[in-house]
Amino acid sequence: MRETFWRTMRQISSNGARGVTNKRSYEDAVRTLNGLQSNSAVLAHIRLQRDKRNEDNIPDFLRFSNRAGLTVEDLDRLSVIHVSGTKGKGSTCAFCESILRAHGFKTGFYSSPHLLEVRERIRINGRPLAKQDFSDYFWQCYDPLYNSKADYGDEMPAYFRFMTIMAFQVFLQEKVDVAIVEVGIGGQYDCTNAIRKPVVCGISSLGYDHMSILGNTLDQIAWHKAGILKAGSVAVTVPQPENSLKFILQRSAEKQCPVQVAPPIEQYDWGEQAIELGLQGSVQKVNASLAMQLSHIWMKKNGSQKSENGRNSDADPAVKVTASTSSICDQSEPKDSEVEMAPVFPVTQLFAKGLKRCCWPGRNQVIQRDLVTYFLDGAHTPRSIQQCIEWYKGQTQDTSDDGLVKILLFNATGDRKPETLLKPLADCGFDMALFCPNIAYKSSNNADQMNYMVTPDSQCARCVENRSVWKHLISTSQLPDPTGLNEVKGSSSPAKKQKMSDKSDFILKNNGGQGDMHNAISPAVNGSPADNGEQSPNNGKDIQQSNWAIAHIFDCVNDALEYIGQGHDPDKCNEVAKLRSVSRVHVLVTGSLHLVGCTLKVLDPNLNESF
Repeated sequence: MRETFWRTMRQISSNGARGVTNKRSYEDAVRTLNGLQSNSAVLAHIRLQRDKRNEDNIPDFLRFSNRAGLTVEDLDRLSVIHVSGTKGKGSTCAFCESILRAHGFKTGFYSSPHLLEVRERIRINGRPLAKQDFSDYFWQCYDPLYNSKADYGDEMPAYFRFMTIMAFQVFLQEKVDVAIVEVGIGGQYDCTNAIRKPVVCGISSLGYDHMSILGNTLDQIAWHKAGILKAGSVAVTVPQPENSLKFILQRSAEKQCPVQVAPPIEQYDWGEQAIELGLQGSVQKVNASLAMQLSHIWMKKNGSQKSENGRNSDADPAVKVTASTSSICDQSEPKDSEVEMAPVFPVTQLFAKGLKRCCWPGRNQVIQRDLVTYFLDGAHTPRSIQQCIEWYKGQTQDTSDDGLVKILLFNATGDRKPETLLKPLADCGFDMALFCPNIAYKSSNNADQMNYMVTPDSQCARCVENRSVWKHLISTSQLPDPTGLNEVKGSSSPAKKQKMSDKSDFILKNNGGQGDMHNAISPAVNGSPADNGEQSPNNGKDIQQSNWAIAHIFDCVNDALEYIGQGHDPDKCNEVAKLRSVSRVHVLVTGSLHLVGCTLKVLDPNLNESF
């Protein structure tokens, strides 16, 4: 009966509702969805009322889901892997999805945020929903909510709540074997936590993020993240910083859900196979091991492989947990030493295939464009920035500095403190730093990239703040001057000084022209980027008295990339002098996953068609 109802609703949605006869497009759906975004004033009020609002979140979600025709009993029909954490939860989910798809299971994967298009958030068998499918499912969920809002004080769900309702509805109608669900923020009060019966839960590495919502200490953050644990389920986490594991264990005792720790990936029985991961960076080994455990436990419950007749083979009716693991549920003050390491197992060819073929753009990703190499990573916490730096240095450690210019493209948003993210980056020897908001194109009307949760003025102010912090960090550091002109005694060889002098020639001769940013930054003069009234290095001031850390602000990512790529890409704008005396350019893009998404929008606009 319910399936017949939803087939009818989907047909109505495809044909249009409320008297609309023309088929509504994907763009129509995304614009309507954007209308559910909370504006900046509303978000500020929510932060002030965070405890009360948090507690209401799941009951509110269920009220909206019921209006959309989705009950909590419907959610119980999903076979869920639920993953929370501060860093790596998306990568862990991506590994899980790839592993289980390699075993023949039909996978659903819900994640956030999106990079290029909102349809990325809901994937079936690793592919973002097709635009028309997204549109059909969107209206199927939206129309009942809209048509009933007059009976509920004109209430409509906020953006993420709606997307979560839609994702669950898609997974049910697509009859996925497994739903891999990434928590949005926190865990305890996140609307994905309406899931009552997850097969297995995962907690990736914890750290400081979203502190205005989750709290300022690791125990508060761990309390939220471990809130997804459920009695009757099992959980796996990873080695955690400081005392985070203790707090996770306390919550596991409270929730009566045993927890194990994923072992180092090298400890599994790989046989003759090499460890090959589709995602770069040493931290991905931690995420991959967690995903292996979550997938292994799920298959123990549901079958190790999808057979040709559609039935799951080798299903274990219940996942059994060892007595020593269960015993932590009886401890009021568990210690880190009491948690059990999850058992290793032989890595089959299908497991290895899933790990190797995993694709999760924007995380430790390298893109080559002629002489410019882009290193993209959406790190946005102090620990993840450090891991990003380690990955970046590992990628470039065998590269000669001759003729190489290193550029940082950065943005930080939300309640994140730019000094905590920029300070370790200041030690990486960048020749210049570029700052821009999370906007791909200045004049774009792309609905997928619209963000009403921040104002243009606040984005502008944040870029100015980020650059100011960067220039202060550089000016107060004891790093050698990369121009080679302000020599630190004994720090540079003649060859090094000559090489860096070549870089100085590049920096002095090539300052690109840009307009003002939202009319809030002083207009460019003589073809120089807007510099907020500060003196630029080529305005006649003696170089030895100038700040050798070149730092510019751009209106959008495209403008920044055109500045970087001029002289190498004939299709790019070339209004200013070409880059000279430079054979290669390295660009690290980090600080915000949204910034990385905008960069991919410019560099690889058809990315979603490649899955």
